[in-house]
Order: sequence, then structure tokens, then C-alpha cells
Amino acid sequence: MKLLSEHAADHIFLMVFPGEDVAQYLQELENSSLWKNLSAVKNKHVYVVDMDRWLGYDPILIEKQLDEAVAYLSESKKP
Repeated sequence: MKLLSEHAADHIFLMVFPGEDVAQYLQELENSSLWKNLSAVKNKHVYVVDMDRWLGYDPILIEKQLDEAVAYLSESKKP
């Protein structure tokens, strides 16, 4: 988590891997001062994306990834 501050970004696409500890990890992340001080978090530019769709590399999934990214970045779609 400490490395987050070294990679300041205007937008964060967050992919969550399924597992037992996911909810606890996300809660710890969201409650941390490092997370709260990121500019993307302050500006509400954090998007939780679907792991199955965003890890695929076939042409159809890549097109869906691009469409979703454009929607998020143009603010026509709220997370």
C-alpha cells in the first residue's frame, strides 16, 4: 500500500480479485490515510472494474474495456 503514493494518478481503475479477505482489505485501504490523500480518491475518480472483463485480451473484451474506460473518463458512467 505504501507504493500508492509514489504512483500518483488522476484516475484509478481498481480491480478486485475474489477471495475471503477482499472486503477486509478494501475497508483497510479505504480507511488508510495514504488512500484518502490520493488525488484520484479526493476527486472521486476511482473506478472498480470487473476483473473478468478487464483481464481478457481477446478483441471483443478489449473493445469492451475501451468503451468502459471512455465512459468512466468522460463521466458519462458513474461507478
